[in-house]
Amino acid sequence: MKKMIALLVACLLGIIPLTASAKEKVGAHCENLRAISGDITAETFRAFSEINGSCVTNGYKTRIDLFSPGGAALAGIAAYDILRETEGWKNLTVHAYGYIASAATLVFMSGKERLISCNGQFMIHEGYLEDYSGNLDMSTLAALSKKIDRVNQTMAKIYSQATGIDQEAIKEMMAKETTLSAEEAVKFGFATGTIPPKCK
Repeated sequence: MKKMIALLVACLLGIIPLTASAKEKVGAHCENLRAISGDITAETFRAFSEINGSCVTNGYKTRIDLFSPGGAALAGIAAYDILRETEGWKNLTVHAYGYIASAATLVFMSGKERLISCNGQFMIHEGYLEDYSGNLDMSTLAALSKKIDRVNQTMAKIYSQATGIDQEAIKEMMAKETTLSAEEAVKFGFATGTIPPKCK
């Protein structure tokens, strides 16, 4: 793995030319990326940034395996944005396993192909504040409410673009904290298929 990372960095910096053999090795690496699990945070965003820089931006077929109950909405939005910043996202496949929820669903949306395991569950909900510390007067509450509204609007737009569902209908699903089975996620367009293709 260390040799693979060194090769990627050297090629990206132009220290060594990307030979046919090197391209083949990098391509194989990108198609076999393994699981991103746990909470979606600034740390996991760094991992997505590295995947984007070494694989997606360069047009390699890229696969990300994802299992996560969620995390910070803004980190999920940032991961979506960086994985979608070039046309290379059209070669990106995201596989979701087990439970994919909250901010993790935004990462899932970044893939052109979005596959969810047959036993998986997909959950979306509105943004909320967690562990806020500070004085809560009326003006602070109003400002925080606007911040959450903006986050909800952004999430609804991302889901709507992927599914074709109207943003207001998406917001209703978010307000109800909607959990979908794998087959339902495909039906509504959040996923493009299941793993395996036919669920028993």
